[in-house]
Amino acid sequence: MKKGLAAPAVLGIVALIIVVVAIGFFVSRNGDSNSNSSSTSGARNGAQIDEDALADRTELADSLANSPVDSQETKDQTTPAAKTPTSSTQPSSSLPNSPSSPTSPSSPSGPTTQAKATILAGTSAPLYEFDKATYDAALASGKIIVLYFHASWCPFCVAELPRAQAAFNELTTNKVVGFKVSYNDDQTDATEKDLARQFGVAYQHTKIILKGGERVLKSPETWSKERYLSEIEKVLAN
Repeated sequence: MKKGLAAPAVLGIVALIIVVVAIGFFVSRNGDSNSNSSSTSGARNGAQIDEDALADRTELADSLANSPVDSQETKDQTTPAAKTPTSSTQPSSSLPNSPSSPTSPSSPSGPTTQAKATILAGTSAPLYEFDKATYDAALASGKIIVLYFHASWCPFCVAELPRAQAAFNELTTNKVVGFKVSYNDDQTDATEKDLARQFGVAYQHTKIILKGGERVLKSPETWSKERYLSEIEKVLAN
């Protein structure tokens, strides 16, 4: 009986040993495989970390290279320029009535023959287009005044005007002033009409000469340049 039971027991023990050894083998192999996988994964992760760190360092280096902190040009552009101080108490040269600007002395008031009238001829002795202010100034000055009553529609007047102008251009005295006075045409104003009535002018191309404000000559004829000069010389001589 003992010998019959020993053989199966031995076989069971051997089988158990084989199973244990097989289990140990598989466990050991799986452990090595897991270790290798872990090592491979760790290596891959390490390589990835190294690559990421390298990329981060490269990006940081580029960022530092392009940073405005290290760029002198950027510093110059971002540095505010110094402001020039301005004085709020500085006087303005454009202010009127500035005490620093002396007041120009006013021109003496008084009669003058250089008024707004248009000059038709002459320099020393001007011949003006009639203007009341200029005429009044000439009266106040005591100069000899020649009045030539002119109508634009009159052919004799139109022909005579250049002769009067030529005569006044030749005069060198400053004691004579002349006026072309419009008479009964579309240019005649109320003052000129009053002047014609004052001296009793009934015809165009009439000449009136005044000395000291008084009439000394009245002539309804047409004059040449020589007649103008001779008549004016006579009044100057008297």
